[in-house]
Amino acid sequence: MAKAGGGRKKHGGEIGGLTQKVSIIMTKYSTPITIILLIIVTAIGAYLRALPAMKYGLELDANDPWIAYWEAQYFHTHGLFNFSGLERVREFWWPVGRNFLHTDYLGVAWLAAATYKIGAAFGLSLKGWIALFPVFAGTLAIVFLFILVYVATGSKLGGLVTATLFALSPGAISRTSAGFVEKTGIAVPVLALFYTFLILALRNKGRRSLTYAVLAGLTGGSIVYLWGGYHLVSISLALIPLLDPIFAAPSKRRLIIYLTVLVSYAVVAVIAPHITMRYFIMGLGAASILGIGIYALEVYIDRLPLTRRILENGVTPGFQVWLLVVLFIAGFIAIYSGLAAVNDRLLLAVGIRHLNPLIESVQEHQPVSFARIIREYGLALVLALGGMALFLVRLAQGEVKFLDGLTKSFFYLMALFLLFANKQLAYFTQMASLYMTIAAGLATADFVSGSVEPVGRAKKAKKKARTSEHEVADPLKVLAGMFIVLLVVLGAAYYGVQSYRTNEYRAPQILTSGIGPLSIFTPSGKSKVLVPLNRAWLNALAWIKNNTKPDALIVSWWDYGYWITVNTGRKTVADGATLNGTQIRALARLLTGDEGEANYILKYIFKAEPNNTYVVFYDVFEGVVDKANNMTLLYPKPNVLQEPQAGIPGAILHGMADFPKSTQMLRIAYRIPPFARSVFQTAYSSMYVDNRGQRWLEFPGLVGQPKENVTRVRNALLYKMAINGIESLPKTAVPDATCASILNGTKTALMAVAAARSPTGGYQLQYVFTTPLKSFKPVAVSISCPIVNQVGNRYNVFAVVVFIFQWTG
Repeated sequence: MAKAGGGRKKHGGEIGGLTQKVSIIMTKYSTPITIILLIIVTAIGAYLRALPAMKYGLELDANDPWIAYWEAQYFHTHGLFNFSGLERVREFWWPVGRNFLHTDYLGVAWLAAATYKIGAAFGLSLKGWIALFPVFAGTLAIVFLFILVYVATGSKLGGLVTATLFALSPGAISRTSAGFVEKTGIAVPVLALFYTFLILALRNKGRRSLTYAVLAGLTGGSIVYLWGGYHLVSISLALIPLLDPIFAAPSKRRLIIYLTVLVSYAVVAVIAPHITMRYFIMGLGAASILGIGIYALEVYIDRLPLTRRILENGVTPGFQVWLLVVLFIAGFIAIYSGLAAVNDRLLLAVGIRHLNPLIESVQEHQPVSFARIIREYGLALVLALGGMALFLVRLAQGEVKFLDGLTKSFFYLMALFLLFANKQLAYFTQMASLYMTIAAGLATADFVSGSVEPVGRAKKAKKKARTSEHEVADPLKVLAGMFIVLLVVLGAAYYGVQSYRTNEYRAPQILTSGIGPLSIFTPSGKSKVLVPLNRAWLNALAWIKNNTKPDALIVSWWDYGYWITVNTGRKTVADGATLNGTQIRALARLLTGDEGEANYILKYIFKAEPNNTYVVFYDVFEGVVDKANNMTLLYPKPNVLQEPQAGIPGAILHGMADFPKSTQMLRIAYRIPPFARSVFQTAYSSMYVDNRGQRWLEFPGLVGQPKENVTRVRNALLYKMAINGIESLPKTAVPDATCASILNGTKTALMAVAAARSPTGGYQLQYVFTTPLKSFKPVAVSISCPIVNQVGNRYNVFAVVVFIFQWTG
């Protein structure tokens, strides 16, 4: 006699009675269990993101957050709808100025100012309030991504997998940590909402469908004000309609939905001052119009005599796949040939390099190793790849329904594309983590779908709630679900520990001068990790604010422009963006050329005023303070890239800040080949033969041979000022408490590590003699010593030194 549920056989014996009971209980009470687990995961994710603020205080991290804070201050002071003062701000990019309406995304700053009353109620400053925005965004993203995957699949486990991986994966946390007010991370929850509304629009009918379509378009359009990733919205609106006919015949209803989303998106986007209709004609916005336009043709293809002859069977899945391949190839040709107007970052993402030495000098534009990708979001990648394989099998067997197939094919393709883009440059780690965690959740839903199903009649409870019995329908899927749960729990524990360790040592850059955690040995011989907190930059900024005129001009490498202007109010020739390549090239030539060229650039290009213009740069030094002999010897912190081997010289890179960055300055200034793989064996490097006859390549070439290279380096403004600045320390030092007493009264000299070892061990040092500066004089040298080890009357120090030179004309 057939049992209720269509004669389905129970599988309790096959997988064990206990397993069956656990599976059924977990299914029966899935909603409260899911809510509890989601709250726990969200709380842990929020804690990890807030950890830097809990350890080091609410401070802004990196460079870009400072300009977001400056913009928020502007809106808070001048009013939320007063944009006129942002059209030409002369303090940035002097003497040209900067139009923030066209060169930045103001949404984050505007939101911070608009909601600051909430922060003020908790006693937060505006800076502290905006510093918390990444934590808010990351926390919301965890919840919204759960909702997205649940709406797409109906799988609570799939949603939890995505939420857990995004909450704990280092790659997902990196741009949503406290203080790092970075536009990418803050846009993530908005992007998740865009996809959720779009899926709901396709799932529903009538007015509700159009309402969701409008919400999707408005949400996608709002990203235009937050982040340049609105390009992902355009790509999505191109790709989804092109994937649509693979899973169902094109329909007028879905065409209306796509058009509604596109129109809503475009209306919001073109209002932004930095977006025009040209974006939808020549930019990536045109791709969305093209994709939906092709879909419109396919909807009405039966009414066109010409296409009816070519496509006798209409738009088949096979035809659509080939069409996608052709469009993909055509798109790459358009990008490579320059026909498509796309930015340099997208060109780098598709593997086109050697574009611009300035763009390629940015750290986040460097390629990423596959090992790092595994560390950042490896578990999500493994689950996603497994889901892709299962999806292809189901697709081949004809088991994929329309919306399920459309959603999964889209997110799987986007995950693969962002994986490729992330391999090309580190900037895409956050987005690759996002799409890969979504793909992992979708894969999980596929793995466990139908494992436990309701059977029998629904029964009426006393409170008129409806309940139903459940039984194991597919034991293999139950086992797969348990395995995934175990894998995610173990992976989450591993990622959680790694993310904790990373954020535990993630102090704001202005408090570390950009120096990462250091591994040092304690007096007992044990190794420990030290966060090199120091006040070198804070003291330098305070000196500039208190000792220069309000209209003074500060010349520094573009990395520090935001720090200087926001904290001192002084104008700079370059801020933390890379907007004006011509001006940055002039700045690079100024810092790496001789005094004569520097004078010309300051006078005629930067319109600088003598005695009211200052050059600021910094680096990291090690050395010995010998109180007994009243002498301090400092040398740029050496980075031994390789030891000498048979016939191969060793290599030493001097410094940890502007000395290493000068490799990019030289490339941007075209003083060395701009895309040379190595700066060694160039006109600014040298070779030194140590006392054991081993050869060492040096950059910058402060010591060694050939003599003309060493002379060129010692006369280049950046290095020449460093040598003079170290020698001026007794007169110009602005030390903090960590090194004030030990430096007091000592003579100072600059040395360089000529070789990494000597017969007695340690470094082989050589004096670096200087020549006097004619047009620049050191007025302040801010020095901070996060590491000081005393041995009798000698102190071994690790010092961060910020140099401030006045241009006398």
